[in-house]
Amino acid sequence: MIEGSNFDPSMLHYSQPSCQIKNDAMNRYAIALVLLPNSALAEVSDKIASQPSLWVSGALLSSILAVSIRWSSWLNLAGLPLVALLFYSAWNTLNQPYIGPAIIEEQGLPYVFALYGSAVLTGLGLLLGNYLNKLKRRNAQQETPALNQE
Repeated sequence: MIEGSNFDPSMLHYSQPSCQIKNDAMNRYAIALVLLPNSALAEVSDKIASQPSLWVSGALLSSILAVSIRWSSWLNLAGLPLVALLFYSAWNTLNQPYIGPAIIEEQGLPYVFALYGSAVLTGLGLLLGNYLNKLKRRNAQQETPALNQE
């Protein structure tokens, strides 16, 4: 401390009244910025599956359904609702009042083809699995009488 003066260096810190007022104003501004309703603009394309992922998932589900239904026709009970759900999901996504037009505006018709194409691929996998199962049963029936005759 300096002799003969009332100056104390320990009193210099950020809690002086002028700094406190500035901090309070900044805090109030930050809270108001967060709490006040704002319109946020975001692209729909950031929130939906990409076109390649739609095609890959459709092909993957198609192959899984084809192999599993070839193994057992009872798995149609799981495959049919899955295909129906995929078609409904594609239709519902594109027919929502705000999301559908935004998707078509941002992605265009190729996204619509990819969305429905994924469901069609899955349906083709279901049909292929049933066809392969039918061939398997036909071959098993043709081999069975030959074994009984010998």
